[in-house]
Amino acid sequence: MKLKPALLIGFVFFVVLPALGANQLMNKFTSPKGANAVNEELAYRFMKPNNTVLHEVFLPDGSPLLTVTYIFDDFGHRRTPSKDIDHGTRHALFFGCSYVFGAKLNDEDTLPSHFAKQNPDYWSANFGISGYGVFDVLRQMELDLSRYRRAAPPGFAFYLYLPFHRQRSGGAFFKSPNMEWTPQYRWQNNQLRFLGSWSEVHPALSWILQKLKRWNFDLGIRSLRGLPGMTGRLMNEDVHQAVHHSFPAIRDEYLKSFPEGRFIVGLGPHLTERDREMFAELTRQGIETLDLSDLPFDEEIIHPLDAHPNSKLNEMIARKITSYLAENPKPDSP
Repeated sequence: MKLKPALLIGFVFFVVLPALGANQLMNKFTSPKGANAVNEELAYRFMKPNNTVLHEVFLPDGSPLLTVTYIFDDFGHRRTPSKDIDHGTRHALFFGCSYVFGAKLNDEDTLPSHFAKQNPDYWSANFGISGYGVFDVLRQMELDLSRYRRAAPPGFAFYLYLPFHRQRSGGAFFKSPNMEWTPQYRWQNNQLRFLGSWSEVHPALSWILQKLKRWNFDLGIRSLRGLPGMTGRLMNEDVHQAVHHSFPAIRDEYLKSFPEGRFIVGLGPHLTERDREMFAELTRQGIETLDLSDLPFDEEIIHPLDAHPNSKLNEMIARKITSYLAENPKPDSP
């Protein structure tokens, strides 16, 4: 017997999807300004400067789990216990998603903060933003780093790459409230070109997503992501090529502002075969990589229902970066 489409849709929305979301932590954010902002014209998502955000986390039954505070500086970066850019003898800039940002951790427990405590002579800055992927980091390099174009001391930029960053770049990983403003790049005529936001590249899908989100954000994004063939449509070969070519572009944008620096990609756990092939080729092209897969990413987490790194894991990552820098002097410029 065949189910009618309306019955099937109703079953998915009211039975299957609520069950999928039953065992999730719940979040409450409190801030006088709101936490983040979007420049839709530039396809750029950023954190509001000079701001404080209270993040309360609750278990599925509604009981409190933890409460943390995020404090942002004049540039919209999370505070770190380090010297500022004018007094640090070296710089350490950390890029990535919520893993670098330090979701559900206080300021002193993030990866950039642990590095700052281990290396007190550095200016250590947290550029991490929840929901970011590869294209977001490139856009951030293009639009944010220009504020630091000065005779900066030597140092490095570190981007913690995780496999789902590839899906986020193409819009196939719908776990960001503002994912429709993800910047889009494509490799065309031997150049990496900025095409605008995901909403501009996929107007029909964006319209559907907006309608679904108004009804129920979690169920809406799950539904759109689950449509047959959706992942293949969004993650086509053009997107994969653009992700690959984004890493040299990120490095080049960084070196425009920090010519004495070095760009390092930290390779997180569970890389796909395509990821491994990509980074093998990028290594041959002069991109530095640091394998972090031996660290306990699956054990040292916030909670069994939340895979974000805890403070202990961030400290371990920071120590591995410190050791890598000591054992591997800066190579010749590409």
